[in-house]
Amino acid sequence: ESEIISQEVYDAALAQLETAQAQLMGAEIFYDYTEVTAPFDGIVVDRLVKLAENVTANQALFRFAEFDPLLCKIQVPEKELSRLRKGQTAYLNVEAWPGKRFEAHVLRISPVVDATTGTIRVTLQVRARGKLSPGMFASVFLVTDTHDDAVVMPKRALSIESLSDTVFVAEDGQAVRRDIELGYEETDIVEVI
Repeated sequence: ESEIISQEVYDAALAQLETAQAQLMGAEIFYDYTEVTAPFDGIVVDRLVKLAENVTANQALFRFAEFDPLLCKIQVPEKELSRLRKGQTAYLNVEAWPGKRFEAHVLRISPVVDATTGTIRVTLQVRARGKLSPGMFASVFLVTDTHDDAVVMPKRALSIESLSDTVFVAEDGQAVRRDIELGYEETDIVEVI
């Protein structure tokens, strides 16, 4: 307005201003793409980039996982195929939580038998209850049958001195050997039929 500079210098400065404003607008649009969101809820288990590091499209930034429910993949012998079914009840025991059972069920059964191992891949869905983590080792038990009101006893009560299954029972104040028929057994208990 006071004509201190020439019109030519003014026009160049105005062009620079408009260019800078366009660059700012482009940078603001790119800034909107700097927020990274995961496609599902989970917990970050591995960070693959550092703060303020330049990244490219489709570059892995984080590895994250869902902790509840967890998936447990096991190999079951081929001969047990007839005893497997989708939705079947199972449970897990882990060393980190002794004496605690974690409920599970069969989510998927592979339609293919692994020819090298003779096993079938079975995927279980496990309720982690905030206590299990991916990568833990577990003992897995598949429930194939149940006997309601079964008579059970500790395995250590069996007499190992005979060829048949026997147990000593108290009868009139004396220990008497009795032959018994055993049913299912699980860890340290056995069913008496």
